[in-house]
Amino acid sequence: MAKKPTLAELITDPFLRTLEGRDDAQMLTRYQACGFLNKAPATLDAWRKQNLRPPQWINSSNPGQKPDIAYPLGELRLWVKQKLEEASRPASPSALNMDGEYQSLGPSQMNAAQRAEYGLDEEILRGAARLGVKHANFQQLLARGAPTDEWVFLMVPTDFRGTQHLRPVDLISSLDMPFELVSKATSCDQISLATYLQRLKTYMDIFGSQEMAERRADRAGELPERDPDAFPGRGGRPHS
Repeated sequence: MAKKPTLAELITDPFLRTLEGRDDAQMLTRYQACGFLNKAPATLDAWRKQNLRPPQWINSSNPGQKPDIAYPLGELRLWVKQKLEEASRPASPSALNMDGEYQSLGPSQMNAAQRAEYGLDEEILRGAARLGVKHANFQQLLARGAPTDEWVFLMVPTDFRGTQHLRPVDLISSLDMPFELVSKATSCDQISLATYLQRLKTYMDIFGSQEMAERRADRAGELPERDPDAFPGRGGRPHS
């Protein structure tokens, strides 16, 4: 049996709290929904196959095409409300062990199907509490976070000169990005601050090196061919 989320975990979760005040009609991608609900993609896929609701979903693809799944933000709030109501009710006697604690199977005791059902099939998004998330928002993580403190990010591909490079984007900030852009995300990862900075540095290094190479190529094309026997500024290339 999966660990029952507590009221404290649901109420203080910064990702669930940020859903309040948002437009119920706003569409979220599959990976965004995974991040906000703290569930693995395989879990949401299984829920859809079993027709479990909430959260409700929309498939905008034509018959015979690959499913194009989106989740109305209001449906995620409905899911949270349902979990709050469940957490506020005492557990049934059959769900309690001899010590009066809520029964829970550890991942090592589950088979693959059970790990998928309970959102434990992917290490990046664990079921129940968001272990490692210790800050109220992304800005606080940047200002005060330890290298091992974690946050949730979408890995969004950015096109640059015909090549795609992945950039980690704060999950909460992704709500303000165009759906067409975030729908291209390849994953939703809960990673440490140190890992985030490393991924961002890798992205910026690639972006910067390509940008510099293109600038140099453009500049070289604008300058006259240099006389190898001339000093700079005297018949050779002019000083820039």
